[in-house]
Amino acid sequence: MMFEEIPGVRVVGIDSSETMLELAAARLRRWSTQLQLVQADFGDIENVRLPESPFGIIISVQALHNVPHEVKRRVFAKIHGVLDPRGVFYLLDRIRVNPPELFDQFRLVWNRLETVHQTKIDEGSTYTHHVQLLNEKGDDPATLEENLLWLRDAGFVVACLHLHGNRALIIAKPK
Repeated sequence: MMFEEIPGVRVVGIDSSETMLELAAARLRRWSTQLQLVQADFGDIENVRLPESPFGIIISVQALHNVPHEVKRRVFAKIHGVLDPRGVFYLLDRIRVNPPELFDQFRLVWNRLETVHQTKIDEGSTYTHHVQLLNEKGDDPATLEENLLWLRDAGFVVACLHLHGNRALIIAKPK
């Protein structure tokens, strides 16, 4: 959509998976002259070489919930460092179910989504099962509060624009 809506836009995509980058290159072949893909590990974010910055918009979609919390904090600092002072960072990601005592309420939301969208959401039948599934996938989502705090610590003004179950859309702008 960005390529169609913003003529001349330049997009940089970062992923550690060569397979995902190949998929992106194939899907976006039409705009290959406006696209640069970078294979990089978020754990080494300080050494990732990016093309010309600052960036006007940075978007992270479902990319940070499976890295350790300290890495998330370093990624937020790196983003702050390469984002234009007037730019914006959008973070859409999974968040930790919190507090555990309210897991049944999260389960009600997922059940409703399954009905409405005729799909299966396997987040576990109990909180213990949920945590087990996260561990099996290598996921380590932070709570909404932790994400907001870490973004503020990195120098952003932040807000949660949308929260649905355990998915949050957060906006961050440099102070």
